[in-house]
Amino acid sequence: MRQTATSRQRRVKRRRRDTVLPLLALTVVALTATLSYGAQPRGIHGARQAHLSPELSKLSSAKNYPSLASEQVQVIIQFKQKPTLKHIQRMATLGGRHLQRLDAVRAGVYNIPLSALAKLAKDPDVVYVSPNRPVS
Repeated sequence: MRQTATSRQRRVKRRRRDTVLPLLALTVVALTATLSYGAQPRGIHGARQAHLSPELSKLSSAKNYPSLASEQVQVIIQFKQKPTLKHIQRMATLGGRHLQRLDAVRAGVYNIPLSALAKLAKDPDVVYVSPNRPVS
């Protein structure tokens, strides 16, 4: 009887260890990913870097050319959270038009004027803006 109780205790301890270690590892990975995601990239003098793709960064200077400023470009805007009506309305105030939701990646497809790119780069809710490229 004594051996049975001891072997039972060992199995319980082993089961706990086998459950706790993977959960602990998963927690560490999730915490690390969360902290790295939340960190904002900083540029010179601690200013937040623009979150525009390289192509859109070049086009954002179109605000200096009034004839190009109203030109529309189709973009994917990724937000820090799943886009809400508030996000869609904010893009509308910038002259944008909502085309499609991409909830799986917390983003949406919009047509926006080139003049709005600079404002999007400074928007604290925007993670990244890229052109809506065709998928092959």
